[in-house]
Formats: sequence, C-alpha cells, structure tokens
Amino acid sequence: MVLYNEYTVEVLLEFPAPGGMLHDPGLCFTNLSLLAIRRSEWQLTLEKKNFTRLRLHCSRVGSPEDEDVEDLENSECSCVGYLEDEDTEDLENFERIVNTRRDLVTYVGLNLGLRPYTCRTCRLEESDCTEYSNSFFVEKTVSKLLKILSSWNREGKGLTLELNAQSPSDSQHWFRNCYFGDDDRGEIMNTRIGDRSQENSRELHDPEHGWVRGQQLVKPDVPALLRLYEKIKFRKFYAQPKVDAVTTLVIRRHCRRRFVPGTLSSLWYCFPQLEYMIYEPWRLWDSEVQKYYDEKYGEHFGLYLPKGLKTLSVFEDTNEDYIEIVRKAESTYKVGSVRSPTRALGVTFAKKSVALEQLSVAFMIDACCFFGGCDPTWTWSNLKSLALTSVFLTRTVKDSDIFSQLQAAGKAALQMPSLQNMSLWNGRKGEACAFIYQSRDGYRSITWRSTWDLELDPCVVETWERVAAENARGELRVEKELLNSDIIRSHGDAIHHLRLPQRVIDPESLWQIRREHEK
Repeated sequence: MVLYNEYTVEVLLEFPAPGGMLHDPGLCFTNLSLLAIRRSEWQLTLEKKNFTRLRLHCSRVGSPEDEDVEDLENSECSCVGYLEDEDTEDLENFERIVNTRRDLVTYVGLNLGLRPYTCRTCRLEESDCTEYSNSFFVEKTVSKLLKILSSWNREGKGLTLELNAQSPSDSQHWFRNCYFGDDDRGEIMNTRIGDRSQENSRELHDPEHGWVRGQQLVKPDVPALLRLYEKIKFRKFYAQPKVDAVTTLVIRRHCRRRFVPGTLSSLWYCFPQLEYMIYEPWRLWDSEVQKYYDEKYGEHFGLYLPKGLKTLSVFEDTNEDYIEIVRKAESTYKVGSVRSPTRALGVTFAKKSVALEQLSVAFMIDACCFFGGCDPTWTWSNLKSLALTSVFLTRTVKDSDIFSQLQAAGKAALQMPSLQNMSLWNGRKGEACAFIYQSRDGYRSITWRSTWDLELDPCVVETWERVAAENARGELRVEKELLNSDIIRSHGDAIHHLRLPQRVIDPESLWQIRREHEK
C-alpha cells in the first residue's frame, strides 16, 4: 500500500504550493511526512491523492509447490501447514495507517498472491492440497479485511471492494501474454491497441514454453490451462461480520481463479448495503462441469443476492484458442465451440431483473432464455438499462429466428416504462452484431449494427414503434450500420466496434482482451 509519506520530492512538486509559493526544484526533503504536517494544504492534497484508491498486496511466500508436491499429496495436515509463510504487511498496517482518513477512501483492492510454482509443475494441474491451502489463504485474508472494514461508518459514502487472486508464477510460464492484475493502469491509459512494439515482442521469447520472438508457436497442454483457472472455495467462512461500508463489489476477468458460487454468496451475505456488482468469471473448460456450475449459479443468484442491489454486470469471458486446445486434446474434458445456454439460469436472471435498475449479462445466459422466462404480468418499474448476449445473432441463423428474438425483446420492453436502452448482441472472431434500442433527450431509435446486412422485418419495427410510443411517447428512427469483419479479431474487438450504450465489461478488462488477442 502506497502512503503519502513515501512520495518522492518529484511527486510533491506536482502539487501547487500553499499561498502561491514557488517550488525550488533543487530542494531535497528527507522527511516528507514532517513537511506535510507543516503544510496542511499539502497534507490534505497528498492524502486525497493517496488514500482515494488503496491496493493491498498479501502473498504466500513459502517454497514453490513442486518442491514438496509429493509430500502435499500424501499428507492432509501439510495442506494448511504451508500457510505459515505469508506476507500480509499491507493488511496488518492497513487499519493503523488509514484510521482517521477513512472518509477519503473510495476503493480498496485486495490482491492475493497464491503459492508459486516452477517448470517442474507448470504443465500439471494444481494439486488438491495446493488448491485447498490457496483457498484457505484467500479465505483467511479476506476474513481479516472484512473484520477491519466492518468497523467503518461511511455515512452514505459508498466503498468499492475489488478481489483478485493469482500465483506470481502464472505469468512466468505458458501465459506470458495474459494480464493478471491492474498494475498496468498507466499502460492502459497510454498504449493504443496495435502499438505493440518490436522490443516488447522480443521480450516474449521463451522457447521452453512455446514463445519465439513474441509468438507462441507451441500451445500449453490442457493441465497447464486448468491450473490457471483453478477454483477458490471458502470452507470455514462462518459468522463473518456485516460490512455496511461496501456498496460495490468487483471481481474482474484478470482474476482467472474462479470463486465457486457458494463462496460468492457467502461474500454477498457480508455486504447488506451492496448496490453495484461487477463479476467477470471465465467459462469452464468442460461442458458437464459448466452445467453443474450453472445450476449452482441459478441457486445462489436467485436466493442470495442482496435485496438492495441496483446494478449487476456479469461478463463470462473465454478464449477461443483455449477452447480449441481442449477440443483437440485427448482428454476427458469436452467443451463446445459455443457456450450452451441453461434455461433455468436465464429465468433466474429474468426474475432478478424486475428489482434492478441496470442489468448486463454476457455469455453466461442467452437472451432467448431470459425473455422466455419473463411473465407477461411483470412490470420492470425501475429498469433503465438491459444488455444481453444472444446466440441467435449470428450470420448462420435464419432471419425468421432472429426476428422472433427481437420481437420477444420488444414485448418485454413494453413492460419497462423507465427503459432508456436495451442491447442484444453477440461477438467472436470475425463476427459482431448488435440490436440496440435507445431513448434519450427526445430521441428514440433502433439500430442494427453488424458485420453482415439484415433488413429488419416490418413486424419487428412495429413492435418497437409501440415501445417508443407507449414508454417514451415519440417516433422511432430505424438505423443500420455495417461493420468490417476483418477488424474483429476477438469478442473484445466486437464490443469495441459495436459501441454499445451500456458498459457490458470493465474498460480495463476490455483493453486486456483486445491486447491479448493481438497477433
């Protein structure tokens, strides 16, 4: 965690001096905390700058997994024994240092470093004991943080909590082009997609793991892939304190480890004032396991989401190259090239949407399951924004099936009097498509934006004209835009070029996807 008395003189000189004093670049202060106390305006400026967003780093610093993997697999007690070496200094100092500055804090990011590993095991799945001890470390550390935050009284000021977990070894072997944290914020703000330099490409040279001059010529095996997406399961997360200060919970796609549904709902229980949630899990690499998770997602999203939740954004990420690795491998894992929707999970989200103001669900469910689960008697009094993916929005689907989907969406929209925008969309390599309804500033429109042309059926237009007339009281404009399929290298590019009115994914996550799919 970075603190104001650790700032250098160069950083201090960026701030205006109290009373218009001129800075002397030649000055050198050896005790910035003393200077901050003497200059109250400087202190306030530095503290606001430094305490608004706090990142805490806690890590397991013991020996790599492979040095004792055989002992771990043969001894239950050793699973927890390896937690004795931890670097939790940030968390231990957090409460003491923040203390009276709590009101300045709007964001706390907890980054959890899991057990490292070396090339001896980078091709293997994570052992059961390592998964257990990693999960226990995450559970114990999160519990400590929640205990600290439970004493915070924010008085109406919301606090964002973000969780992230990965091994420091994850980026040192097969997955060197992947992002595992938000330490690249400056690069994200200053680097455009397509600007990867030759120097950066030369850095990705590791023939032992398939990397040759920036290109991965040999792909990882399935076990190496599964290690990256191992589960995190809380097993003793009982009697946790309620944390009223947290109003936003964030788990982004760079947290590739998957919090199991029961662990998610245990976290939700701790945040009774939760209003906003961003959740970006990864698709599982086995269809049968995915069905089980969908069932559990339906149960926990349906029963345990906080009642005060206003905005829910779920983006299930995937990588088409990884899907092909699993599909071509001779293994017990079976996965389809396209995600198979589970109707029950779609119905669950439909029911929860009635109480929400904004909902975006990408790839975890399909729009057909969502609208198929809507009751004609429902009224979405507060829903302003809705974004859903649909497998029907692809070039190979019959036009009549697409029109049926768009009409079903329009009929539901008639029961959404506050609706400002709705997007049905889909995207993958070489293909992007969106049907967008917008009502703002006296302007109402439906837009077909896609990599292929489609003339909307008059029945579809008529349905949405009714939506514009009854909910927004105005005429409807019909617009169309054709996209170049050659520039769609991933679902990230699809989102970028579709220009959806909703934020269906965190901006940094979108940047990461597009960056990872650069060739």
